[in-house]
Amino acid sequence: MGMPWFTVCLRCKGQTIYQQVLSMERPSSLQGWNWGYCGHYAFYHALYPRAWLVYELPGQQVVLTCRQVSPVIPHDYKDSSLPVAVFIWEVENGRDEDVEVSIMFSLQNGMGTKEDGSGGHWNEPFTFQKDGERVAGVLLHHCPAVNPFTLAISAREKVKGWPCCCGSCWGGCAALLRVGELPAASWPKDGGARAWGWHRFSALA
Repeated sequence: MGMPWFTVCLRCKGQTIYQQVLSMERPSSLQGWNWGYCGHYAFYHALYPRAWLVYELPGQQVVLTCRQVSPVIPHDYKDSSLPVAVFIWEVENGRDEDVEVSIMFSLQNGMGTKEDGSGGHWNEPFTFQKDGERVAGVLLHHCPAVNPFTLAISAREKVKGWPCCCGSCWGGCAALLRVGELPAASWPKDGGARAWGWHRFSALA
């Protein structure tokens, strides 16, 4: 699969004041996104099976902490080996005013190689409900000639009353910079090399 990324958007009084992909990379694709996060403002910590990244957003007085957990279940090797990760975000707002913080996770449905251009990969939305909790997300169906598989991106549908949303996009998605989110998509069956699944949640900090 292509590399996954988190993107953060800060909005005050209905205006975007900061938008940044939380990656130091500068890929040739998705030029409309703001790449090249300064590594001096990111701090990585690891304590197996947990790890966490702290982002001190430059000039914003906002600190993000992303806690990453790969479940390890004692005496259960089979389920502990599942390719699953949980990301838990914390937001610290040091400003004198409220700020709306949106965090988006995106993942390309493809290997990031020229073979992706043949198409065949496709995405679709899904929801799941259990014990009064609803989860919404995107299924990324990766369909090579050998060993096809499906990945999922998901989150609770509401976090402290704030909605989550998901979608799929093809191309630069300029709306990300303008309004801090991507538009809904029609979920076609063949996204080729440009099919991206994304999931976003917002909260007031």
